[in-house]
Amino acid sequence: MKIEKIVGLVFSVIGIGLLLGDIYAYKLTSRFIGNSEKAGGVVTSLVKSYSGRSGSFGDSGMSGSPVYAPVVRFKTPDGAEFEFKSAISSNPPSYSAGDSVEVLYDKNNPASAEINGFFSLWFTVLILSLLGTIFSGIGLAILKFSR
Repeated sequence: MKIEKIVGLVFSVIGIGLLLGDIYAYKLTSRFIGNSEKAGGVVTSLVKSYSGRSGSFGDSGMSGSPVYAPVVRFKTPDGAEFEFKSAISSNPPSYSAGDSVEVLYDKNNPASAEINGFFSLWFTVLILSLLGTIFSGIGLAILKFSR
């Protein structure tokens, strides 16, 4: 088998794997939204972390750029209070302490919550879809045009 065909197959398999992961992430997100209740929340603080690998920048164990994830507190209708750190972080920060946000939380498990925003909910699905399409497209193009 020629090297081009092997490379094409590898790219195609990776792309298909990413697209299967995308379908799974889509189902999880859709299920979360379907089982969610809305609540008003307040950003209480920002958690600073570093993008990239850790442990490679001197003694601090930090590398990459600093990114900030909002920590949000909200109450359910029965008065129970919950706090969570958003899965999405950014630089510059998307939120400031004291900002009001809409929260989606799992009505069966209120500790499972996220800010009700496009990127907070759909970022993983978007990235997997994009990468899966690119890898699959490159793999199929290599397979089609290799002789």
